Amino acid sequence: AGIDRAKTSFFSNISHELRTPLMLMLGPLQECMASPLLIQGDNNNNNNNDNNIKRLTNHIQMAFRNSQRLYKLVNSLLDFARIEANRMQAIFRPTDLSQLTATLSTSFTSAFEMAGIEFIIDTPDLGESIYIDAGMWEKIINNLLSNALKYTRSGRVTLLLPITLPPDDVS
Repeated sequence: AGIDRAKTSFFSNISHELRTPLMLMLGPLQECMASPLLIQGDNNNNNNNDNNIKRLTNHIQMAFRNSQRLYKLVNSLLDFARIEANRMQAIFRPTDLSQLTATLSTSFTSAFEMAGIEFIIDTPDLGESIYIDAGMWEKIINNLLSNALKYTRSGRVTLLLPITLPPDDVS
């Protein structure tokens, strides 16, 4: 029991320590992304400057997405500590699963492109909300796609959400 408490305390403490510098990175990146220069580009019609601004914008957006991802991983460490301490509960809410899955998946698009892997997201509209814990679903999708990116050397990765809902009159 003492080892479990020490492990939980370690995960909780290290997570809090990592969150602070991450938040300090995310704030300035978010401000850069909102900069009128990056949003509007160069008004002098200088193509070279426009290309540099687009490149800078892409780098800032990528740094922001990766910082957010790292922040979520740190939060996962905190969740693990909560699970170990029996303080974690799923919160099920009606969710547009297709939309949520597509939104979560798009954050991996540039990583797959950079790896030279075709990435297909196929999440057809289900026609109704599904009760899920969105935070836990996000961890599942991020884990699946991270592993797909890590272990796929070439070719294609397809994220398919083939859900068939049961009929209403199930006995």
